[in-house]
Amino acid sequence: PELNAIICYAVEERRVQMRIGGGNSTAFVDPVSIIRYNDRLFVCNKGSNKVRTITLGNYAVSDYLEFDEPVLQYFIAGENEFVKLESGLYEL
Repeated sequence: PELNAIICYAVEERRVQMRIGGGNSTAFVDPVSIIRYNDRLFVCNKGSNKVRTITLGNYAVSDYLEFDEPVLQYFIAGENEFVKLESGLYEL
C-alpha cells in the first residue's frame, strides 16, 4: 500500500510477473484490499475513494465505483455486491 502499486510476484520463478502503479503513477492511491472475480481484480483505494479494476488479459485499469469517503473493502456474496466504507457496510 505505501508504494501505491499492485505487484504479482511469482515465487517459484523468483520474479515480478505484474506491477501496476508506484512512483509517480496515480493508478492507485493507498490501496487497502484486493479481490479477484473471474478475469478482473478489484482494488479498494482508501486515498482516492474508488474501487478500480484490473483486467487480467491486458492489465487495463478502470474505475468501477467511486464514493464520497474512503473505500476499505469490496466483495460479492451470491448475486449481491457490498462495499465497506469508513462509515459502515453497504449493499449496492
